[in-house]
Amino acid sequence: MMTKPAATSFPVSNNVSKMQPSSTLAAMQAAEALRAAGVNVVDFGAGEPDFDTPDNIKQAAIEAMRAGQTKYTPTAGTRQLQQAIIDFYAREFGVEYERSQVMGTSGGKQAVFNAVVSLINPGDEVLMAKPYWVTFPEIVVFAGGTPVFIETEETGFLLNADQIEQAITPRTRLIILNSPSNPSGRVIPTAEFKRIMELLTERGIYVISDECYLRFVYPPAQVFSAASLPMELRSRLCIAGSFSKTYAMTGWRMGYTLAPREWTQAMLKVQSHSTSNPNSIAQRAAAEAFNGHKSQWPQCWLSTQPDADGCSMR
Repeated sequence: MMTKPAATSFPVSNNVSKMQPSSTLAAMQAAEALRAAGVNVVDFGAGEPDFDTPDNIKQAAIEAMRAGQTKYTPTAGTRQLQQAIIDFYAREFGVEYERSQVMGTSGGKQAVFNAVVSLINPGDEVLMAKPYWVTFPEIVVFAGGTPVFIETEETGFLLNADQIEQAITPRTRLIILNSPSNPSGRVIPTAEFKRIMELLTERGIYVISDECYLRFVYPPAQVFSAASLPMELRSRLCIAGSFSKTYAMTGWRMGYTLAPREWTQAMLKVQSHSTSNPNSIAQRAAAEAFNGHKSQWPQCWLSTQPDADGCSMR
């Protein structure tokens, strides 16, 4: 006679058990469930553009599928994608990168994940300003690190070099900068950003600059990338970029990193054993996003006013 097996709980690993689920995705799923039940919901969960992916980007994806570009690609992405990223930063910010310093990722979230887990050891401290994107501390916890939060309410949620200097300890290994900030929207002025990077370079601290909301700036702020800083300030810098917000490609899951060669090689090792490579069709679309003429950009990015022509984030 067969006996009923005893109920057992799943033995979650220590790294995962310390993490919290994504509250952003939980809110989004709750909103979807309410919509399915017929409720009119205003969802303030995920940062979703209220405009569609531009047609030239869609067409590039269609052409890629018809041309049979549906196979594995190199872990770092196709040469076309890498070159599009390199050309974009040269054109927009006057900075030169090599292919060995560039890789495509499955969204900006994987870019940050790769950068953190390839660097952080148990006990390392990682600085981040409050308020912060909910994923930052969870990735650090997964890697065995300790998130250290910098309070910014007294400075209007605007991080500065003095606050960072006070938070640095002998265990500080990394800081995650996010400007424009998710969720506050605050933009670190260029001069202050340079001052921050000078401090971090002097202290030998690594930096991830999450630039997912790169173009979400309005006067008097200007579009700025940490990639445009002098070479001596970029020796420990990783740019984590995304196509999701600027080009309304949240569902395409395409991001990228720009980092020193050695850091990039470590991130490639992680990615090669997780997602292998970004989606091949999305890579072709992302290359078009960066290569396409500015006339194809959503009108809000060609304007100096927020929510131009109804173009915004919801």
